[in-house]
Amino acid sequence: MEEHADSAFSLLKSISSLIGMTPEDKADYALLLAEAADKNGYSLLPCDSLLNLALHVYHEEAKEHAIALLYKGKVQQEMENYADALKSYRMALEILSAYPCEFYWKGFVYNMLGGLYGKQNLYAQAKDMYVKACYNDSLARHNRHFISSLSNLGVAYIGYGNIDSAFICQQRALQLSLSTDSFLLHSLYGNIGDLCGRTGRTSIAITCLKRAYDACRLREDSLQCLWNLGEFYYNNGQLDSALYYLNRSKEAVDIHIRYLSFFDLYAIAKQQGNVEKALEYLEISTELEDSIYSTNVATELEKKTYRWNADAQVRKEQFKAKRRIYTIAMIAVVLLLVIVIIYQQILKNKKI
Repeated sequence: MEEHADSAFSLLKSISSLIGMTPEDKADYALLLAEAADKNGYSLLPCDSLLNLALHVYHEEAKEHAIALLYKGKVQQEMENYADALKSYRMALEILSAYPCEFYWKGFVYNMLGGLYGKQNLYAQAKDMYVKACYNDSLARHNRHFISSLSNLGVAYIGYGNIDSAFICQQRALQLSLSTDSFLLHSLYGNIGDLCGRTGRTSIAITCLKRAYDACRLREDSLQCLWNLGEFYYNNGQLDSALYYLNRSKEAVDIHIRYLSFFDLYAIAKQQGNVEKALEYLEISTELEDSIYSTNVATELEKKTYRWNADAQVRKEQFKAKRRIYTIAMIAVVLLLVIVIIYQQILKNKKI
């Protein structure tokens, strides 16, 4: 799973039907599918119903129940149900506290909590969570997770206002990173470039941003690095260099990067007095903005659909539970009546 997450995900998705599986097998399948989807960076929304099944099957104190809660929390966070996500993560940690050696999963949960707090601009809490994530990742000896947690800690320090500590975290993470891990190098160089830009170290920032692009040159998101460079040059008044990178990043597959690239090109053309080009870029960026809005509306509807389905599933389970209780009560009443009738018949027979 760790080394071949894409193959594992494809294999798991190839299982077209779960008919014939026991509930325990379905629960195990749910965790494997969620883990594979997460490692590949895919949405966990399609795993929601299976994770609900896993939470129902696994014992509430089992490690697997905690893992299911972790991934359920990620689903809730993706749906922007932050309070529910926080509750799921906290419950997962409570269960894992009974498993002293499960450092990997504890580090994972703390990392997610740090991200959740950071998203709410609660940087002090985020910092505390990332520190605990680093501690558990180091005990688990999971280098990639430790580097990720350390880098995230650096980002939290930026929000916390401690730039020096942020630099230390990012530089240490870079020292520990594997040269073959393009995603980590891309992220780390990008973070350090951003820090250098914030502190006026322009030449170092440019070097780091270029290395971030080199690290992910073969990845689909490599053009985002080119936009980062173009944006950096534009903000520093180097328009020729900005145009060079923005004209390349405008070909990105990601519609958001295309929009940002064309909008910056519009701003530069306007600044240079090229009205015709400025209007052309403005028209394109407006069309892209409309497309992004439509996509966001569709995504929001998708999230609401999953939320409604989840609520409907809860109501369905509650109805089933009430029906079971009603059925049991009716059976008990019938049995009681039968016993009373039999007892009365016995008394009559004795009198005779």
